[in-house]
Amino acid sequence: MPALAPNTSDVVDAMSDADLAAHIAQLRKEKGGNSRVIEVSEGHFTKRYEEQDVENAKCAMMKAEALGVAVPSVKQVVRRGEVFEIVQARIHDHDLMTIWSDLGLLSTVRLAFQMRGMLRRMETATSPTAGSLGTGLCRSFWIENDIYGIPRHASPATISSIVNFWHNLVSFRQESKKTPEEHRESCLLPRTPEKGFVFVHHDLAPRNIMLENITGKLWLVDWDYAGFYPAYFEHAAMHNFIPPPEWSWFSRWRWRLFAWIATGLYSGARAMLVEVRRKTHRFPASRRFNVKAGASPSVKAADD
Repeated sequence: MPALAPNTSDVVDAMSDADLAAHIAQLRKEKGGNSRVIEVSEGHFTKRYEEQDVENAKCAMMKAEALGVAVPSVKQVVRRGEVFEIVQARIHDHDLMTIWSDLGLLSTVRLAFQMRGMLRRMETATSPTAGSLGTGLCRSFWIENDIYGIPRHASPATISSIVNFWHNLVSFRQESKKTPEEHRESCLLPRTPEKGFVFVHHDLAPRNIMLENITGKLWLVDWDYAGFYPAYFEHAAMHNFIPPPEWSWFSRWRWRLFAWIATGLYSGARAMLVEVRRKTHRFPASRRFNVKAGASPSVKAADD
């Protein structure tokens, strides 16, 4: 069982949606700041969402829980004006970012295989198109700075073509000189279209993995980026963080081992996505001529 406060005495259980919304509003007013996550009671916390994102996060958590993955249970979804609050059961333990330096090699391997089991269960959920579970919105930090966007429910060919474009990009000037055929060729390799997509958390940095001390059970939190994507997105995302200064070389090596056991070895694909992200940050409009040539799909028209 999760290390949660007893629900029998929790104030949230006795509140109506209206009362809970007012309670959360008051807490946010008292706390000030812009934190999306706050504690609402001894046994619950809430995270604030915009309308376009709340359904995606809720569906992802419910799907993961149905597959046997340890996630905070969704208590209620409360609307407060134009924003929504997902109230969740609170886990009273530490995230791996905080305690990783204190773990040893045997604990690393044991936890890695536990994580591997959860991710394998998630991968049994597949989809012929990419995107979030609620709306089909393709939201990935690897390519989210591409100003032309990824269409909802993107096909395997769409995802590979956009990733390949950014991998092969040299300069905006060179893109402006390409022929339509050259634009199409730049989207063909090195990644070929996946046969389909698997359900991934997509943000498994150690801050989003909780360890229950009493049982040694792992819990996964923060499902905002979850959805159906290529399996290698999961591995790459496990390295998408800056290790704390207190992490030794051994701690960093153990994290690489943990990610490899949990997700498989995708070092080449990971390096490619890191390069793609760097280019989208630096040259976000570079896909203009490629889109205009009809070589890769987009949300925004190239002439806008």
